[in-house]
Amino acid sequence: WESHKPRELAYNAVRQVEVKVSLPPSAVTPGAPDKDLKPSPMRIAFSGAPVAPLEKIGKDAGNAVTLDPALPGKWTWLDGSILEFQPENHWPPGTKLTAFLIPAALAKDIELDTKTVTTTTPPLAANLSDFSFYNSPKDPSVYQVVAEVRLSHPVAIEVLQEKMRMEVIGGTPVFTPGKPLFTVTADPE
Repeated sequence: WESHKPRELAYNAVRQVEVKVSLPPSAVTPGAPDKDLKPSPMRIAFSGAPVAPLEKIGKDAGNAVTLDPALPGKWTWLDGSILEFQPENHWPPGTKLTAFLIPAALAKDIELDTKTVTTTTPPLAANLSDFSFYNSPKDPSVYQVVAEVRLSHPVAIEVLQEKMRMEVIGGTPVFTPGKPLFTVTADPE
């Protein structure tokens, strides 16, 4: 009798979870003062069921995901369905990032539609504005071009000065050879 009596079976339904990057890395907000230049976070959203273990919400989530290429920063569970990476430094321009999720560190009885999510950081962009020609009233032989360059990512002034180029259409040599062509200064804000 014992071996043939009806038994109750318990089923654990597996919940399907969709994974996507809900907030991709972004460049610096144009026109932001230098003191506000902090990197934006990247967020991964899970829809269909909460995936964060309850005891991990609001805490470190470094055991649930790895990032390739590895960047210094911190993974945190914002809630049961949002994982956030806050980088220590600004995002490298034009870089493909892949986050690898570790299912063992997530809630039980879930099935992710993918274990990897990929996004790309914005490329370095420069915007040239307020471009004007200047002729010195004290020395008529001095001609200058004054322009403002706004960049999407923080760049060291020395690197910008080294990489910046200016050419005349047609290749006419209008600059004095051997003299530095540019003087780059930072906005005082």
